[in-house]
Amino acid sequence: MSHQSLIDRFRRARSDPSLAVLEGFHPLKHAIRFGAELMEVVSLDSEDLSQLAVSLAQDITATLDRYSQVAPVEVFQQLAPITPPTGIIAIARRPDFQCPRTPVRHDEIRILETDLE
Repeated sequence: MSHQSLIDRFRRARSDPSLAVLEGFHPLKHAIRFGAELMEVVSLDSEDLSQLAVSLAQDITATLDRYSQVAPVEVFQQLAPITPPTGIIAIARRPDFQCPRTPVRHDEIRILETDLE
């Protein structure tokens, strides 16, 4: 893996509307759970990442093991404007999704109130 090519891929991904850069464990966890197509997963330390996954999201450990690669700290720091404190960052393909256009019918708006007395 060329470190400069890795840095360049993350920089290009930020301006590519078909890709999302996932900074940190939390967004990556949800992306995996919702079936995201991961392009690249980079961590600072595979053992720290494994321990984090086991303690917070055991269901994604196999995916992280399969996709993650370790980068030196000086490279990792160049992958995001602010280095994710959890030591993980990824690129995922955005799903091809179009919101269905539904007519707005104002007569169907209802306000539900709860009597708190």
